[in-house]
Amino acid sequence: MLCWSNNPRALLGNDVFERWKGLGARFVVVRPMTQLHWTGHDDPDVVTVGDRTGALKSWFDAHVESVLFLRPDRCIAGACIAQRAPEVSASLFNVLHLTQGGGNGAVGSVLYVHSPLLNLPGPSQDLLDDINSALADARKFVREYDPELVVIFAPDHYNGFFYKLMPPFCIGTAAEGVGDYGTQAGPLNVPADIATACAEAVLDAGVDVAISASMQVDHGAVQPLQALFGDAAQPSVIPIFINSVATPLGPIRRVRALGEAVGGYLATLSNRVLVVGSGGLSHDPPVPTLVSASPSALERIVHGRPMTSEQRQARQVAVMAAAHDFAHGESQLQPLNPAWDHRLLEILDHGHLADLDSWSNSWIAHEAGNSAHEIRTWVAAFAALATQGAYKTLLRYYRPAPELIAAFAVRTAVRA
Repeated sequence: MLCWSNNPRALLGNDVFERWKGLGARFVVVRPMTQLHWTGHDDPDVVTVGDRTGALKSWFDAHVESVLFLRPDRCIAGACIAQRAPEVSASLFNVLHLTQGGGNGAVGSVLYVHSPLLNLPGPSQDLLDDINSALADARKFVREYDPELVVIFAPDHYNGFFYKLMPPFCIGTAAEGVGDYGTQAGPLNVPADIATACAEAVLDAGVDVAISASMQVDHGAVQPLQALFGDAAQPSVIPIFINSVATPLGPIRRVRALGEAVGGYLATLSNRVLVVGSGGLSHDPPVPTLVSASPSALERIVHGRPMTSEQRQARQVAVMAAAHDFAHGESQLQPLNPAWDHRLLEILDHGHLADLDSWSNSWIAHEAGNSAHEIRTWVAAFAALATQGAYKTLLRYYRPAPELIAAFAVRTAVRA
């Protein structure tokens, strides 16, 4: 969008400006050469260029009519006097049935810290009541938003993805919950056609993503779906796995690129979409690694040998014992880091996602624990939302919870 000596945002109004931006518009303001040394505030979304000969101003002076050049599949170009730009834009959005977010739909987001210990004995009633109050607010947000499609970014804890083949990202075109830690087992309601189209769009955007026609997801994906919808199989959902446990891991900027690519695809849909990010903040629970795993655990995390019911029960007991010791200061696990959590949440709340590109994997682990890499799911979710324009977080809940070996947080967010 080209404007003569006008700030496009001020000319159009913020709502219309953000709608154009959601459609992928780029904004250019052309100023006389004498105004190029402008000392006022420049909009970061607008490029400023100079009209050296005055030719563009002369064209605008001579053409006061509104013009729109079309071909059957696209708009080629248009022109109108500045005062009519908001009106013409609104008419175009109306004719093409375009609403904020770029398609007929919109995008909202819920960010959620999952914890297997929420479903097990151990956490105090005070903690559970506090968390459940925040989750009730999140459920109210989801109920009022009434999403037609859910996209969930979630990690895995060696229940569906293993070292024999560990992709950094994977989109499920069909999926089922494994039922770990008391979560719901069975198929999820995955729209295969939309999930496949999403994968194609992400690949076209330059992000290498795998697909799975038989994805298995654990509590990292299922628990938030149950918490928000009651039944994990109720919503139409596209599960997107982000490796956050099995090193080596890619840089945060690639996670942001994934979120942006997914958000770009969602902007083309006519659905109301809810993007969910499910992952922990600072926490360092006992998770096996290639270096530290026992022979039996190594066999499992590499080859994915199914756990027997007895093995699952033994693991639950071990996790509960670890949480008890951690909460009572009797553990060698890395402490929680509320200061680090608050810094991260501040960046996410204010939409400064690019600031996270400088956070190295080694620094994240050192400051917040090996499982703090699960913040990748939050980064991807916020990046997807940010493609629709500026956003604002509504619900802001945070509580360090040693009884869960994790800092617990919930966010809801919509376009600003």
